[in-house]
Amino acid sequence: MALEALGDDILLQVLLICDVYTALSVSLVNKPLRRIALAKQLWLSLLQDLGSVGALDLPEKTGLERCSTTELVNHVRRGIVGPAAWLPGSSPSHTAPCRQVTFDAGVDVEDLIDMHILRGGYSRYVLLRTRERLHVYEFAKGRRIWSCVTDYRTTTWSMDLPATTNVLRVLLLPVHHSGPHDITIRDVDLISGQSTEIFSLELVTGLERWMPRILGDFFVFALQPSNPVMMFFLLVNWRTEEYVVLNSAGRSYSTVGGFIA
Repeated sequence: MALEALGDDILLQVLLICDVYTALSVSLVNKPLRRIALAKQLWLSLLQDLGSVGALDLPEKTGLERCSTTELVNHVRRGIVGPAAWLPGSSPSHTAPCRQVTFDAGVDVEDLIDMHILRGGYSRYVLLRTRERLHVYEFAKGRRIWSCVTDYRTTTWSMDLPATTNVLRVLLLPVHHSGPHDITIRDVDLISGQSTEIFSLELVTGLERWMPRILGDFFVFALQPSNPVMMFFLLVNWRTEEYVVLNSAGRSYSTVGGFIA
């Protein structure tokens, strides 16, 4: 069934639960869908969602309602690429939005190892790693969502935050053969904070394990042999429990959906 067959009202209701990227993608299909995807009601809803999680600094709701659809779209554009100061008639007073969020994480600064803002989720979540624990916070609310015991000297980690779910996927990878052997993946519910182990693999090897990455159904990590010039990478499909060993002279890699390079 073609999307147009659903009717304008139904299509608009569907787009109201989508994100900006989806709305813009639909607008490129044809003229009828573009008309619906650029409805003012839709962009008011999208902007309010972005503002509610601190992704954009927005004027009051009454101010937004007086904006045209083009002006609403420009609010999003400025948040992504900054003010279009090179365009004729642009105002130098239009600055890129900036928001400072402060919260008490209850972590001693001397105990803090590193800190990362997690990709996806409108950058709502921040990870703090201390000497003995991993913590995940929703920093817009100053709420600690999840915490687990992980010694930074013996365990490394990677996280995946699928854009369409409220689940954070955590890969915990033991570094040394002298410590725990199990590679584990846990799903953390970002609403309730409950976590569930969804994968466990016992890997007994004398090689050190480094640079984990998890993306979708796959995770990959490096195995460090005695020869520091050569690296082995183990690529695992954790859902099907299948794996392949990649032999590479390189010491780094990148993961993109569907690819590893």
